[in-house]
Amino acid sequence: KMKTPCFHRLLLESLEQLRTVDFQKFQWYLTEWVLQSFKSIPRSHLEHASRPETVTRIVERYGEDKAVEITIQILREIGNNNEAEKLMKAHSGDKERVLIAIS
Repeated sequence: KMKTPCFHRLLLESLEQLRTVDFQKFQWYLTEWVLQSFKSIPRSHLEHASRPETVTRIVERYGEDKAVEITIQILREIGNNNEAEKLMKAHSGDKERVLIAIS
């Protein structure tokens, strides 16, 4: 069984903090709201997607760094600044740990 990358867990933790209505808004932004030059995710890909499936779709579509960046932007957009901050701190802390491990 493959180990889930840390950033997948970070994204999932953020989405698990959202109430259902906020999670639905989050998904709406992914399908409707194109950030900078990112292509939105087709609605059919998210229609009945759980939180873990949504994380998988975001990462498949945008790659690790962009997935985190987009999640942070949408969290802010739906008024969830605390989660956005937590994710930002956790992700930058995560990268530092990886760099330390490599060096």
